[in-house]
Amino acid sequence: MKIYQLKTDKDKAHFRELSIEYFTYMFENLTAKYGIPIDIDSAEYADQSMASLEKFAPPTGHLLLCEIDGEIAGMGGMIPMGDNYWEIKRIYVRPQFRGKGIARQLLEQLIMLAREGDYSAIRLETIQFMTAAQRLYRTFGFEEIGVYEEGEMPTSLAENMVYFELKLGC
Repeated sequence: MKIYQLKTDKDKAHFRELSIEYFTYMFENLTAKYGIPIDIDSAEYADQSMASLEKFAPPTGHLLLCEIDGEIAGMGGMIPMGDNYWEIKRIYVRPQFRGKGIARQLLEQLIMLAREGDYSAIRLETIQFMTAAQRLYRTFGFEEIGVYEEGEMPTSLAENMVYFELKLGC
């Protein structure tokens, strides 16, 4: 397993591809599990993410890809929010690679990078149906918090979301 910071155009193409998969998975499940119709094209939404990739660039942000045997298996990102905390974005592992500890390793790496900065916490938002992700976050000491304004998901979806924070002790 190899985890590395996104750098090249090829890496960016992998990020776009993974983003489309991630958004499709998320939007389809929001509709199927909660009856929330999502009228957003996953590719267009991924392209919006691509337009703001600079926020993931070191030293302020991080976007990691995970590769196994030459195949891109997953991703995870983190951006600074305000002047005191990070927000984890888009931890996603392709279905055929799940159960191999990839999300755990991505999260470990992001937490390690976060501890190198002057920020006091890491926050993230996830959807209620993502219970495996929630269990993982809790094993690292993340605790549930209320809605925070800077989150990506609209507050109209707050009842279907779970918000977490990890204090970094900085």
